[in-house]
Amino acid sequence: MPKGTKSSASSGTRKKHAKKAAKGDAGSEQQNQQQQGQNKKSKKLTKAEKKAKVKQYIPPPKPPAPAIPDPLDSQGLAHTLPPELVVILRRIGKKDAVTKRKGLDELREQWLTPPPSTTSEHEEEDEIEREIKEAALATAIPVWLHNLAQLLQSPSHRTSALQIQQALLNRPSTRNLILDSFNLSLLPGNQTRDTLGSWLVAAVEERRRAGGASYTCWMDSTSFGPQDDRLDLTPHLDSLADYLELSIADPASLNDSIFPSPIEKVPIGSEEEAWFRVGGLTGLTWLLTTAEPSTRLLDLLRGDIWSTLSPVEPSLGSGQPSVRRAAYALLDTVPDDCLPQDLLSFCWREAEGTVFDIAGPVIAKLLRRHPDWWEQDEDEDDEEEEDTGSPFSDFLQFVASVCPSVPHVTYPLLLVAVSTMSSDILPLDLDDNALPSFFSHLWSPVDARLLSTHSLPNQTSALQTFLQAALDCIALLLKRAIKEEDTDIAEWLVETQLCDRAWRQCVLEFGGKSARARTPPGENEAVAFASAATRVKAISSDLYATLLESITSTLVSKCFGEDRDTRLLPRAVILLDTLDTAGSEDSVRIVDVALERLVQASLDEMRNTDTDPKTGLVLVSDIVREHSDALQDETIDQIYELCGKDALVQSAPNQLLDLLRTLENSSPSAKSDKARQVVQNIVSSPTLSTETRFSFVAAALQLQYLSLFPEDAIGDLAEEGVQHAILGDQRAAVLVAQCIRDGTLPQSNLDTVLSLCSTAIQDAARDFSAGNAASASLQPSALIFYSYARDHLQPIIDSDVFLTALVDLYLLHGLSAVAFDQTVSSMLDEQLPLAPSKFQATLREAMSQQLTDISNSVNLLPTPDVIRGLLDSLIAQSADPTLPIIDPLAPYTGESISPDGLFDSTGLSKCARVLQSILALFREDRNLPSREPILLSACLLGHILARDGLSVNGGSRGLASSTDSLETFVREAETILSSVFATIQEPTSAWHKQTIVLVKSDGTGSQSDWIQSTLADLLQSWSRTGSDVSLRAVHLVLTRILGNERATEADSAAWLDLAMTLSTKKPDLASTIILAIKGNLEDSQAISTARNRLANSITGIKAKDIGVTGLPALRLLLASAPLPDSTSDFIPQQRAIFVLRHVSGWLTDDDAEDLPEETEFRLAELFNALGPVVQDVPGQHWDAIFDLLENGLESSLCYLCGCLVLLRTVRDLCATNKSLRAAWTNRDVLSKQVLKLFTQCRNDSSEPMKRIQALLLDLVMGIDEAQDSVSSGLVSELTISQLSHLLLLSTNWGIQTMAYRLLSQVIRRETLALVLKVEATIGDEAAEETQSIQLPASLIKILEDGASIDWQDPQIPQVVTQILAWMAILDHFDDASRTIRSAYMDQLRSGSLIERSLLSMLFQMMGVSQVGAWNFPAGQFAVDEFYPELLEPEELADLTPFASYLFYRTLISVPSILREIHEGIKDRQLSLSMLNFTARYYSPVIIQKEFAALRQPATISQLSAEGLTVRVAQAGTGSAEAIASYVVDEQPMEIGIRLPAEFPLRGVDVRDLRRVGVPENKWRGWLMSVQQTITSRNGLILEALTVFKRNVSLHFEGVVECAICYSIISLTDRTLPTKPCRTCKNRFHASCLFKWFNSSHSSSCPLCRTLF
Repeated sequence: MPKGTKSSASSGTRKKHAKKAAKGDAGSEQQNQQQQGQNKKSKKLTKAEKKAKVKQYIPPPKPPAPAIPDPLDSQGLAHTLPPELVVILRRIGKKDAVTKRKGLDELREQWLTPPPSTTSEHEEEDEIEREIKEAALATAIPVWLHNLAQLLQSPSHRTSALQIQQALLNRPSTRNLILDSFNLSLLPGNQTRDTLGSWLVAAVEERRRAGGASYTCWMDSTSFGPQDDRLDLTPHLDSLADYLELSIADPASLNDSIFPSPIEKVPIGSEEEAWFRVGGLTGLTWLLTTAEPSTRLLDLLRGDIWSTLSPVEPSLGSGQPSVRRAAYALLDTVPDDCLPQDLLSFCWREAEGTVFDIAGPVIAKLLRRHPDWWEQDEDEDDEEEEDTGSPFSDFLQFVASVCPSVPHVTYPLLLVAVSTMSSDILPLDLDDNALPSFFSHLWSPVDARLLSTHSLPNQTSALQTFLQAALDCIALLLKRAIKEEDTDIAEWLVETQLCDRAWRQCVLEFGGKSARARTPPGENEAVAFASAATRVKAISSDLYATLLESITSTLVSKCFGEDRDTRLLPRAVILLDTLDTAGSEDSVRIVDVALERLVQASLDEMRNTDTDPKTGLVLVSDIVREHSDALQDETIDQIYELCGKDALVQSAPNQLLDLLRTLENSSPSAKSDKARQVVQNIVSSPTLSTETRFSFVAAALQLQYLSLFPEDAIGDLAEEGVQHAILGDQRAAVLVAQCIRDGTLPQSNLDTVLSLCSTAIQDAARDFSAGNAASASLQPSALIFYSYARDHLQPIIDSDVFLTALVDLYLLHGLSAVAFDQTVSSMLDEQLPLAPSKFQATLREAMSQQLTDISNSVNLLPTPDVIRGLLDSLIAQSADPTLPIIDPLAPYTGESISPDGLFDSTGLSKCARVLQSILALFREDRNLPSREPILLSACLLGHILARDGLSVNGGSRGLASSTDSLETFVREAETILSSVFATIQEPTSAWHKQTIVLVKSDGTGSQSDWIQSTLADLLQSWSRTGSDVSLRAVHLVLTRILGNERATEADSAAWLDLAMTLSTKKPDLASTIILAIKGNLEDSQAISTARNRLANSITGIKAKDIGVTGLPALRLLLASAPLPDSTSDFIPQQRAIFVLRHVSGWLTDDDAEDLPEETEFRLAELFNALGPVVQDVPGQHWDAIFDLLENGLESSLCYLCGCLVLLRTVRDLCATNKSLRAAWTNRDVLSKQVLKLFTQCRNDSSEPMKRIQALLLDLVMGIDEAQDSVSSGLVSELTISQLSHLLLLSTNWGIQTMAYRLLSQVIRRETLALVLKVEATIGDEAAEETQSIQLPASLIKILEDGASIDWQDPQIPQVVTQILAWMAILDHFDDASRTIRSAYMDQLRSGSLIERSLLSMLFQMMGVSQVGAWNFPAGQFAVDEFYPELLEPEELADLTPFASYLFYRTLISVPSILREIHEGIKDRQLSLSMLNFTARYYSPVIIQKEFAALRQPATISQLSAEGLTVRVAQAGTGSAEAIASYVVDEQPMEIGIRLPAEFPLRGVDVRDLRRVGVPENKWRGWLMSVQQTITSRNGLILEALTVFKRNVSLHFEGVVECAICYSIISLTDRTLPTKPCRTCKNRFHASCLFKWFNSSHSSSCPLCRTLF
């Protein structure tokens, strides 16, 4: 640069580089600068100095190395490669990850994935295209290798790049190019190093993924040494070492080399650094295990890479556990002379458990080989790491802080570490601080409560892991101390470490807390300690004895000493049992002494203190049960003596009984009676209260320890107990009942107990008859009596005294208000009604004494309050959610009900039995309702419940569970109610006014007759429960009184005024009244005004108030709607538009986000009522209607039913309204949903479901009859499987027939498609082999099920399903080609379905008797036609004509199969009757159909055009013959096809009338083909004649016939012979050869026997 000129760098650039240079200076330079700065402080430069100052030249930074250009540009490949491949390669080279991914996927799928196999005619074109792709890929290899390193270093692209690399290496053309690029170092710059290193790392890291395919590819492509077709890595070892060193030590430089930036370097993050370092360490590990280490690799190992092991900053491994994990894996493969010296320091500072999974085994192995590593002094440490101590001090910190955090991977390492320490590192000297410091650090996690005592499945807890390691270390040091004869250290280890620390702290305090701690033979902590004790015994027996004595003393002290632990007492025996596993005499003796001490201490505590004795009793029981031999006799006697204490009997009877049973089983026979004596003393003790003794016996019954009691003790106690029970003691009654159920009472005591109970029951019955309340002794006596009668009913009935008590108990249960125990009530309700006749007779006699007259019978009924309570408990339950479909007064509930109740053997509840009694009384006295209105209202409510139960399964709300009982109840109730209301005279106007006042007061006003009393009771029931059942009963009464114009228009208007008055406060009651009287006011001004008022009230309701006022207003308006058959208008059109627009706004209003579902249901009903009114007025209200329909077809059943009704109305309106039809744009969507719902129809057992299915059927019929493109498209989307399941699962005749109607259309469509598909594959052997022609599996499954049905007594839905399924099967033969029909027939033959399923049903349906007579009058019906949709079968005989039509369809569809079955019938009478029946009724129709087809003008013109003429002649005896004539050179050739009178059960006869110019063998072959076409191939005469004509014409054209079937045209697929033999040159049909090969079991020519 010339002097005086400025630098080309800007001022900002120079300042930036100056700052960077300043940051890199050493500390000394900084100090010098600071010192110079202080010297120059406050010193100003003179002008001369400023003038003499020379500017320093700062050169600009070197620009980054230019990126290696893409070969697409540098080599001009973008102009030579195909454009599609260039686009893909450009995408691979982009920086965007999504673009790269797309490019890789396209390269793999479009250029590397083999294309599917094609036909032979395109094979040459495909081969050319493959060659072009191969050449393009070979040319693009430089571009691929240019981007490969970047792809392999990207986590999201590595797998795809390896897959593509593998695919390229599997191609010979590209493999050589890739390997040569590396072998010859053709890649520019460092690309060879970077690409090869990245490939190595990626392949090794991906070896565990995708089955190791990428690693296998690497191994197959590389070698260490020259090999053909492989890359020799030996020359590249140094470059690989450079790559790995950069990857580990300087990943930023490697990243810049692989991802060059054209502007400036971009720093990488810690995750990217870890990625490179892990890859470098992994690759280095593989190289060391695979190749011989080179000098470069050894130098690398001796370098600074081992700082990757250090977790301390600054180091290569700090903050990166994955890097340290990979470094430890590398450490396992490094030679000893390359190992780092400060390895232990790194190891003991590691705190990551994931790292120790790898580091632990490696460190253990290295420590065993290099124990001298412990000898490192602090002086030898690096001076820069001043805080680093010796390995031993680091180890102590590791033990105290690291091990507790990852116990399962660190504690097992302690034993190895301690075992490798010399006496200089860990001297066995208490004066030296090493040993105490080691144990202090070892136990510090326990003291700090850092070790968890809970464990995971199949894993030990942290405490157990620590304890095992600690015990191992103690045993090792103890063995070393004994070896060095240092007894003081040995005793110190035993006393302080084993006894005090391990036993007291770990086993006694912390042990046994794990959920899985108790594993045989004891707790895990105790088992580990016992194992350590065994090793102590092997080391020194004296120390072992001292150890046992100390630990047992500690155990007893912890159980009963001053520092006692109550949680330890239940574990004491388990711990001693664990110690006893050593099996030595010393251990047995010391353990026995400890057990004796535990028992004595426990007895003293229970004897002298007031503590809870339960734990002590359990401890003594365990010791006596498992170690009775260890206890002295005096101790056993003391235990027996203690068991008699009253305090133990009162506070712990269960534990005391368990101890006595244990003593009885463990003591010698001489002392076994002591336990019974103790029990006897307890039972007869005068100092114990009766309650205590009863509790003691109850405990014995619960534990089944009654063998401890003397025989007479239980009996005496039971007699005492029954006396207390009669006085009202329920607890004593339970005890006695338990004794009776267990069968422990002697017979004499049992008789006494039952006699006392019987007397008490009879006294209670006499008190009830006298009108007195039942005594307190009834329920306890009943419980005791029931406990015996439940299992011994016959002995009770055989005894007159006991039988009388049983009858009295039954009457008290049914007539009194006493609430017996549930088990007693269950027996009385379910078991006694099935009792023997003697009980029934006695019961009738007792009842006859009670029921002397009707008035007395009424008195025996429950009180009115009880009846109301029984009914209220039922009607208060939620109604079934589908009831609004059949009753407008039923509430809309979105939740399903689960009725609960107790029913007797006949399925009746207690309320139902009471109602049955009321009906029985009504039958005896028809005037009783007028005297007892409460009984009439109860009957009305029960009638509503029973009717709901019949309409909906479970709808009776717990009234009855039996359908038969409900039907009987409804039938009797309707008869009685009709007779009761028929006696009512026409009410007067005054009566109406009085009743209106009564209703307005909710039934609390004055009542003048029984009708008003009944209404009042029902209204009061509604006020109490708010149930819809009460309102529906009110509606029933009002309808009987006001309906059928029994009330004048003025009286009805008065009721309407009442309803309008109640519309605000009591809208449900107002709706009930309007529904009852609107029939009388249909054309009156009053009802019109009321409707307008109700409609006007709706327009003022906001969306947010729908739930409060909107729904009641909607229900009122709908209740006032005209009857379905009415001709009057609902409301004026303009008001209807206002209402519709307003309610439509509710659906879109923001204030009503969560509309109740009932709102949409009611809106659907409102739209249905107002739709005809506004049908010619377009507007947004119709859009709301269409939207509501679309949303409602996927909702609850009520909402669905409302939408279906609305949809039917809209459909009917659109049929006559063109503008409305044009506005209905979502018709196809709704029709599709209707069809979907139709295919889901199943059982129609409930009335709501029947109504919904009827609506769906009507709508589907409309869709099917529309015959437009929309309907056809929707039907075409249905599948055979859907419709077949509908046939099988539905029980509705209309649904089944409609499903078959749609199924026929689907079958016809699929058959035509299959015909085209099969015809297209004729001649293609590969396609024919893979092609499967089978009948639908869903239909075959139905037919298989039909084979197992008992046709003697079938159900109508079963028969309908089978008939329609067979009709669908036969529909497959219509319009099917000969090939398809043959496949179908083979399937039917193989399964024998026609014999097993079809004929067995038809024979039973058509009345085939055992002698073969056919009892079906077929002459009365047209056998060739039937219309299922016009039939509604009520009994099985109605389906017989349908079965006859099915038999006709079978004869014309599969005649050959029926002919084979008929010929195989061995019963001659059945065979002849079947033949005669068919010939009489079916054959004439079939023959006429066959020849009618020949007389069709189209058929005649087709045959005449082909030179064939046909004439038909009758042959007599019912048969007919078709004569075909073919003219050849003016010479006619004629054949005759004769159909017998028994056709198709008899085969056709093909006659040779005239043969011209054809050899006889060919002529006979043609005749045989004609006969086979009709006979065995189910072909028509027309098809047979066509085959004959083609054979003749092709013969004269020179075509040779098949040498197997002697026909030119194949009877199977109508092909020509195209398969020649290479030897004899004869040609065959492919189908004929296939059959020949299968039948002959060889693949030879049928003529010359040469292999094909």
